[in-house]
Amino acid sequence: MAVRPWLAAGGLALFGSYAAGPHFPAALALLVVAGLCLYAPYGPCFALVTALAPAGVSGAAVALVNSLGALGSFAGTYLVGWIRGTSLGDGGAFALMAAGTLLSAALVLAVREPRTPPARVPRPGSRPPREPHTGLPAIAGILSDRDVLLVLTAQGTQHLQLHSAEGTRNAWHATSLGKALVAALPPNEREELLTAGLRQATDRTPTDPDALRAELDRVRAQGWAEADEESEVGVRSIAVPVPAPTGDAPRLAVSLSAAVALTEPDALRSHVPALHACAEEIAAHMDH
Repeated sequence: MAVRPWLAAGGLALFGSYAAGPHFPAALALLVVAGLCLYAPYGPCFALVTALAPAGVSGAAVALVNSLGALGSFAGTYLVGWIRGTSLGDGGAFALMAAGTLLSAALVLAVREPRTPPARVPRPGSRPPREPHTGLPAIAGILSDRDVLLVLTAQGTQHLQLHSAEGTRNAWHATSLGKALVAALPPNEREELLTAGLRQATDRTPTDPDALRAELDRVRAQGWAEADEESEVGVRSIAVPVPAPTGDAPRLAVSLSAAVALTEPDALRSHVPALHACAEEIAAHMDH
């Protein structure tokens, strides 16, 4: 989680700031680092609260965190001032702040993601169970000129939601949908898109044709594509093509998107089998 390293670094910087007391520039620099580290996890922390809280109580959970924070700001300030007035002095005050910060990091470390229930073995002759709901927003898109056109969106159930409007266009090379579709095209059509000019959407958008050729080869081999903050900062996604009923190159792909602050790359990739199952089910309905 993005919260732990910041809290741990802040606690160590507080200890270091006091230890470097005789060397004012170093002590001040470490104090500035501690301040940055203590404010950095605010956003991920509240995102974590809404992600872990049961449905329907996320608002109350955020309010509780805010209330405890206000109480802590009063109690912490009082304790620091009181300790400075004792024989412990500034050293005790810095030790209290650093210990509290490290304790917070340890408490966050104790948080565990919900375990995935074991797969059930279907009885002979029964219908296979549906894939578990991922809670992530799903998007379907098609290639339109040099863009991916979003034709259908379905909201997820997470408290922190990503919104993609139907009819939105994105550069194909910046999206997992576009990579999944272009990787399945005939070589001549693929080369036409690679040499048509690749605009940059974010600092992480791939624009080198050779690098994209290598990535498309991997996508074609593994059967799915991914994009990590390449079309929009803070968003990563995976996508698979929907097999065409006629056996031609797929013209439709489906993807799952996730906020970077909430979902690690490996956690998102774990949904690839469920996304493949969804694509196969869509293809089966297209046959009819």
